[in-house]
Amino acid sequence: MFKKSLVLASMVFSLSAHAAYLQDKQIQVNTGELFEHNLFGPQNVLSDGVLTVTTRGDFHAVAAEENYSLSIYGIVLGTNISFSTPGAYAYTEYAHNDHEFSIDFSLDNSLLSAIMSDSLAIVLVDFNYGVNPIGPNNYSQVTLSYSSVPLPTAAWLFGTALIGLVGIKRKGR
Repeated sequence: MFKKSLVLASMVFSLSAHAAYLQDKQIQVNTGELFEHNLFGPQNVLSDGVLTVTTRGDFHAVAAEENYSLSIYGIVLGTNISFSTPGAYAYTEYAHNDHEFSIDFSLDNSLLSAIMSDSLAIVLVDFNYGVNPIGPNNYSQVTLSYSSVPLPTAAWLFGTALIGLVGIKRKGR
């Protein structure tokens, strides 16, 4: 019975996915800065993903020009993004017009696979002309989270588990 449990446990663990993420952070130096985040990762991403963008800067609720736009490989994910955008979270106000917030964008498997086809995701965060570098802590940070399954390892563990099951079945006869 113990051997059967051990074999079944190795099958379950061999099929489990591992969380992975890619991250890049850049400090704002110029007014209305365009950040090009280069995320290097695996070519074969076999899952959906989440792109989290965290920014801190001169964002103001009533100023229409104090926001940013986001695109990845020419695909526009959002425009006029600010801390008042629906879905924004982790909002912190450090001082007047000094706000930090995050927002998530879901990427389905086909989009994520297309983006990572050359092992590089280029994410553009374009601070509008009204976002001034008011302090040394203003930044743009992107994090791409996804599940990765190491297929060669999974195949080896799954294969040995199947051989073990066959051996247990034959031994029981």
